[in-house]
Amino acid sequence: MKRKILLKFSEYPIIMEVGTIKKIVAYGDRYIEKYLTEFDRNYMREDWWEGLKYLFKRSFAQGRRDTISKKVEKETICILEECIEEHGNNPNAILNKDNFCQIEQTLKI
Repeated sequence: MKRKILLKFSEYPIIMEVGTIKKIVAYGDRYIEKYLTEFDRNYMREDWWEGLKYLFKRSFAQGRRDTISKKVEKETICILEECIEEHGNNPNAILNKDNFCQIEQTLKI
């Protein structure tokens, strides 16, 4: 059996069989086929903002009702867009760690 060390920490290594890793990759491929066929994946790869909005649509549910999840998603996107506008329409503003506190405080409101 071939084994590959995925992560090695000083306390313990995380070891997985190559077959297990291949299964994980196959599940990823199936996910792409099942859920991403309606999206232009290259577009999302080239436009990080569209990719981020796609991620938000998939990750904000977390067991909440759809109406609440959609409101959280909408408000988050609005706050991030406002931050971008405040910084001269520079989308990198939301990636600048100096702006994280402002964004975090606004999201908490």
